[in-house]
Amino acid sequence: MGYLSMKQEKVILSFVAILIGLAVTGAAFFLYQNSKKIITPTAITKIIAPTPASSFYLILDEPKNESLADKKSIKVSGRTLPTAIVVIITKAAQEVLLPSSIGNFSTTIQIEEGINYLRVSAIDKNGETQTIERVIGYTTEDF
Repeated sequence: MGYLSMKQEKVILSFVAILIGLAVTGAAFFLYQNSKKIITPTAITKIIAPTPASSFYLILDEPKNESLADKKSIKVSGRTLPTAIVVIITKAAQEVLLPSSIGNFSTTIQIEEGINYLRVSAIDKNGETQTIERVIGYTTEDF
């Protein structure tokens, strides 16, 4: 009675073999995971200095884009750096302005009947350019 049958021995040996296999596999997996080089988020974070924002600007107050004029001349006004040069170009006219000591500029330009494309550029003393384009319609018809 102290002896196990052959069938019982096979079951016990199979159970022991499975346990040993799981232990060996677990140990191998543990060693594999610990052998990997762990990269922490602080190790992969690269500090990039932001590009300094340019202080050069151009703001066009008038005319508004896609506006409709009922006169042949329109006012063009805006702001930029006092040291900049402002160039206004349309099909009918070209004008170069120097802003005031606080950067304001204003002029009146002639436009043609129909659709007019207005390009206002400010050029800084360093050669940096800011450009704004507008579309202005001109008609003498009453609506």
